[in-house]
Amino acid sequence: MPQDRGWPHGLGPTDAPDLCRLYPWRVSAPAPVDLPGHRLALLNVLWFAMNFQTAALLPVVVPTQILLFVAPGTLGSAEQASYLGWLGAAAALVSITVQPIVGMLSDRTTSPLGRRRPHVVWGTVVQVIGSVGLLWAHDPWTFAASLLVLQVGNNAAQAAYQGLFADLVPARQRGAASGFFGLMTILGNAASFGLALALLGSVTTAHPRALTQGAAAYYLVTLLALAGACGLLTAAVQESSAPPVGGSGGVRAALARWTEPWRHRNYAWVFVARFSFIVGLTLFLTFIEYYFARVAHASNYVQATATVALIALLVAVASSLALGILSDRRRRVPLAFAATLIMTGAAILFLVGGGSIPLWSLGGLFGLGYGGYFSVDWALAVDSLPSVRTVGRDLGLWNLSGAVGGMVAPALGGGIVSVASATGHTEAGYQVVFATAALAFLVAAATILGVREDRFSPSEPADVPPHPVA
Repeated sequence: MPQDRGWPHGLGPTDAPDLCRLYPWRVSAPAPVDLPGHRLALLNVLWFAMNFQTAALLPVVVPTQILLFVAPGTLGSAEQASYLGWLGAAAALVSITVQPIVGMLSDRTTSPLGRRRPHVVWGTVVQVIGSVGLLWAHDPWTFAASLLVLQVGNNAAQAAYQGLFADLVPARQRGAASGFFGLMTILGNAASFGLALALLGSVTTAHPRALTQGAAAYYLVTLLALAGACGLLTAAVQESSAPPVGGSGGVRAALARWTEPWRHRNYAWVFVARFSFIVGLTLFLTFIEYYFARVAHASNYVQATATVALIALLVAVASSLALGILSDRRRRVPLAFAATLIMTGAAILFLVGGGSIPLWSLGGLFGLGYGGYFSVDWALAVDSLPSVRTVGRDLGLWNLSGAVGGMVAPALGGGIVSVASATGHTEAGYQVVFATAALAFLVAAATILGVREDRFSPSEPADVPPHPVA
């Protein structure tokens, strides 16, 4: 369908009735006013809270907790690595199921709170319930069930939240919004690892009571922050209640709607690049604590893990917002390409010298690439969406790149370590895991070059008019 640059992406003049129904102010109104910086920051507050709760779970909190009930008395054993790997894979499977379904539901929801916010609220409530379960879990099955409940809530809230985010941000501000997204994500990560370091950095399996109390304090603090951020966002954002997007025509039409986004070149390349990046990142984060313990022989492996993470995140904070704003005026693909190459170099350095290279330099290099990638990640995704009318569905499907990558990586890493352990070379298994992470980052760098940027310049009209953010 031919496009007029004054119309939302994916729509044209013949769609006037739909436009009047979905965006009545757009047909006759001028381009929307940009959101000021403080409103962009407010819109991102829940990203901070979500990452504050989840960032340190798989790298620090969960591996530390399972030492008490999976092969107790050992450290970084094949049994623990296998349990951790399959737990991460199961959590990612939840993401694969929940995100696109809730995203699609949020496209079709009508309520006094709007389309997206009801799903953000109930998802947050479920996430809090999962956190409470983790407070009391002391065996593998209860622990796994509680973590999966948390994942259901987290992914439901996230699917609706990212749709809300896309609804409110004008096209010409996507880079700045992506920068704020990256900034809040990184700050949430830094706060999460800082809290984990403060509560668990000095505990060992010789003091199980201190370990249990530290983990409980972590869950309590982060769930309170999550509930507060959800309440603030729900109260501050004014969302319109647009009529639901239609969708009928039987099984064949439904299947066509689900597969339609991947028929667009940019969407497919962004998806593949992000999948590969998440595989590398998840391998890195899931097994780094056991790597420090078994390969680098760090005397305090929890502290080493949290220290590297904090240094990386501090460096990432310094770069993410500035690079996101810059990407509104420059091409985003070269930034993502350079960031993934830097991540490749960081993984290789960990592999060849993780025990001898200073932690601050390893963390700093990792953070530079991490901040650079996430400064443009969301903006690249929204630039590639086929239509504004199915934002929730398409972003939910796009998030499968992270969910599938998050499922593949822990299972792959756990399998590598198990095979190596069976041959008596557990340490070599962790080294192969990091080599695989480096390869995944390299593939991400190559595939992002397949994206052809074609977006409005800052002076042209935005795709979607923002709703008010109080």
